[in-house]
Amino acid sequence: MALVYLTPFESSSNEYINIIRNLIKEEEHVVRPLQPKSLRAKDYLTFFKADTFVVYHWVESISFKERNKGIAFSFSGFLKWIFYYLIALLGRARVIYFIHNHAVHDSKGLSRRFSSLLISIFSKAADVRIVHDPGCCEKYNAVYVPHPLYSNYAEEPKGSEAIVNTTLSRVLDEIKQPLYSIIGAIRPYKKIEDILQLWPSNQSLLIAGKASPEYLKYLQNIIDDRNISSLVKIYSSFLNKAELNLILRISSCIILPHEAGTGLVSGAFFEAIGSGCSVITRSSPFTRTMAETIPEIFNFEVAEDIPGILALRQKNGNAATIKVTIRESAEASFGDTPCREFLKRAMEID
Repeated sequence: MALVYLTPFESSSNEYINIIRNLIKEEEHVVRPLQPKSLRAKDYLTFFKADTFVVYHWVESISFKERNKGIAFSFSGFLKWIFYYLIALLGRARVIYFIHNHAVHDSKGLSRRFSSLLISIFSKAADVRIVHDPGCCEKYNAVYVPHPLYSNYAEEPKGSEAIVNTTLSRVLDEIKQPLYSIIGAIRPYKKIEDILQLWPSNQSLLIAGKASPEYLKYLQNIIDDRNISSLVKIYSSFLNKAELNLILRISSCIILPHEAGTGLVSGAFFEAIGSGCSVITRSSPFTRTMAETIPEIFNFEVAEDIPGILALRQKNGNAATIKVTIRESAEASFGDTPCREFLKRAMEID
């Protein structure tokens, strides 16, 4: 049994970190949050013990804050990054760094280069680097651990998490099937405008997730200008568990238009395949590899490719059968057993 410090420790908006924390705890380790305000004086001594683990996720992102259609440097966040970096650099604890991105989402120009530099600097201080894209192991001198399927760890929603907003229910009632969906935070790096500019006028599309007022207005203007508002709907709100589960259950396909070059993998990809949904995704080395092992993964290079993919999908077989096949293939590569085995081996690397 080991002492493991984890940051971030928990999240109400991203179940991933809760899954990783629980997987570590199930190996009988003691998991504590790594937060400056929660650390006591005696806790700092544990960073100088070789049998202590310090596990970092998205640590580069704290140096930035969201602003309008992009991000901006955060001085207070950068000071926190320095704090985490000094623990990794000066302590004797084993440092494990999960590298999720090549650069911070929505970063451009100098901010993008700086965020990439922070990732590079922190990765050099880590004893073990973990990636969810096997094609990036060489780039970061990292080990591969499969990304967990959210559906394998889903619990029955309770309280407010079990209530579907009436606005979303109304929106879903208005949209015809089969339903294509874009889920998760509605942010500029996802390039949703590229999809809307070319979306067929006879096909339904739901865009569901929290958006800034500026970006929401920008997307809605495209929908209105193209006169496709009867079939293309935006539900701008954070999705609770019940709402996300409902959308995944009734969707035939999830679209991932994320711009290339920022994230290694997309959490929405694993939400989709774990629920048996087909995926139309902007092409990357990872998604091209996935298309060879999991059915109904369609890659596009430019948005102009999407109408042809939609036409191809309509010729495929029974939707219920396809969902079962996708889930089975996803389980083989990203199920509970391979995730546990790979993570345990990664934490044992000397």
